Amino acid sequence: MSEWIKCTTPGVTCRLHSTRKHGVGFDKYFTIRYKTGGKEKAEGLGWVK
Repeated sequence: MSEWIKCTTPGVTCRLHSTRKHGVGFDKYFTIRYKTGGKEKAEGLGWVK
């Protein structure tokens, strides 16, 4: 499993899949983190090819 990479947008991170590729680049999985009601939440957004 690869490390999480911070994106330029606050609260958004992604990681590269170790084997799954689309053309030359590896597929990326994006997540967001935010606070609501005093609790921190994280949600997966999905894969980008």
